[in-house]
Amino acid sequence: MRERYSEADLTCSKCGFTDSDGEWSAKTTGSSVFYRRVCPSCGAIETRTLSLK
Repeated sequence: MRERYSEADLTCSKCGFTDSDGEWSAKTTGSSVFYRRVCPSCGAIETRTLSLK
Protein backbone atom coordinates (compact mmCIF):
# COMPACT_ATOMS: atom_id res chain seq x y z
CA MET A 1 0.00 0.00 0.00
CA ARG A 2 2.87 2.38 0.78
CA GLU A 3 4.09 1.89 -2.81
CA ARG A 4 0.69 3.03 -4.06
CA TYR A 5 0.98 6.27 -2.09
CA SER A 6 4.60 6.69 -3.20
CA GLU A 7 3.41 6.69 -6.82
CA ALA A 8 0.32 8.85 -6.24
CA ASP A 9 -0.78 11.79 -4.12
CA LEU A 10 2.57 13.58 -4.38
CA THR A 11 0.99 16.99 -4.99
CA CYS A 12 0.56 19.14 -1.90
CA SER A 13 -3.06 20.10 -1.27
CA LYS A 14 -1.97 23.41 0.34
CA CYS A 15 0.58 24.88 -2.09
CA GLY A 16 0.28 22.66 -5.19
CA PHE A 17 3.96 21.61 -5.18
CA THR A 18 4.54 18.18 -6.78
CA ASP A 19 7.33 16.27 -5.04
CA SER A 20 8.38 13.65 -7.58
CA ASP A 21 10.88 12.21 -5.07
CA GLY A 22 8.38 12.23 -2.20
CA GLU A 23 7.62 9.29 0.03
CA TRP A 24 4.94 8.46 2.54
CA SER A 25 5.93 7.13 5.95
CA ALA A 26 3.72 4.48 7.54
CA LYS A 27 2.92 3.47 11.12
CA THR A 28 0.45 0.88 12.34
CA THR A 29 -1.48 0.22 15.52
CA GLY A 30 -2.54 -3.24 14.43
CA SER A 31 -6.06 -2.14 13.52
CA SER A 32 -5.11 0.92 11.44
CA VAL A 33 -2.27 2.09 9.22
CA PHE A 34 -1.40 5.78 9.30
CA TYR A 35 0.38 7.30 6.29
CA ARG A 36 2.13 10.69 6.52
CA ARG A 37 4.05 12.92 4.12
CA VAL A 38 5.55 16.37 4.69
CA CYS A 39 5.65 18.83 1.78
CA PRO A 40 9.25 19.99 1.26
CA SER A 41 8.03 23.31 -0.15
CA CYS A 42 5.63 24.60 2.51
CA GLY A 43 5.88 22.04 5.35
CA ALA A 44 2.22 21.00 5.16
CA ILE A 45 1.50 17.52 6.50
CA GLU A 46 -0.62 15.20 4.39
CA THR A 47 -2.15 12.17 6.13
CA ARG A 48 -4.14 9.12 5.12
CA THR A 49 -5.60 6.44 7.41
CA LEU A 50 -6.43 2.88 6.42
CA SER A 51 -8.63 0.83 8.77
CA LEU A 52 -7.82 -2.89 8.92
CA LYS A 53 -11.20 -4.36 9.85
